[in-house]
Amino acid sequence: MVNNVAVLIRAAGPADLAASVAALALVHEADGYPVRWPADPRAWLSVSPALGVWVAQDGPEVVGHVALVAARDDVPAALAAAAGEREIAYVARLFVVPSARGQGLARRLLDTAAGAARAAGLVPALDVVDDGVAAIRLYERAGWRRLGSARADWRMANGEPALVHYYLAP
Repeated sequence: MVNNVAVLIRAAGPADLAASVAALALVHEADGYPVRWPADPRAWLSVSPALGVWVAQDGPEVVGHVALVAARDDVPAALAAAAGEREIAYVARLFVVPSARGQGLARRLLDTAAGAARAAGLVPALDVVDDGVAAIRLYERAGWRRLGSARADWRMANGEPALVHYYLAP
């Protein structure tokens, strides 16, 4: 519960996009996520091909967000090997606004997306940049396994290539 009201995790709709962008702006200001503010945050949140998008709603406010997306063609070898013949789906765009943290919402959103992947017969995976310490703690506490790391083809704000860690759901 946030503000003494049960927070609802539900499928996102088009009407949630503006509120999700506003929530993302709060997260970016507090944590620097995403690393670079997108030129079009609505498009950045509207990942494609999306297999599902969910929001955490506290009363009228969107306080969290997560998406599940189809794996790209460039699945890291360690993830592909661990998944075997099964297809991978990525948990992406997971965030909770600072005022709603400490209530287990990020874990609920993570579990929602991973559960949807499993229900579709897909293997849930994700990637996270090395400086996402709180996110890494969440994933590891939830039992996700780090299978490898690699330098990305994009750069952090400091100009260095991002170090990305790859995780597979338990």
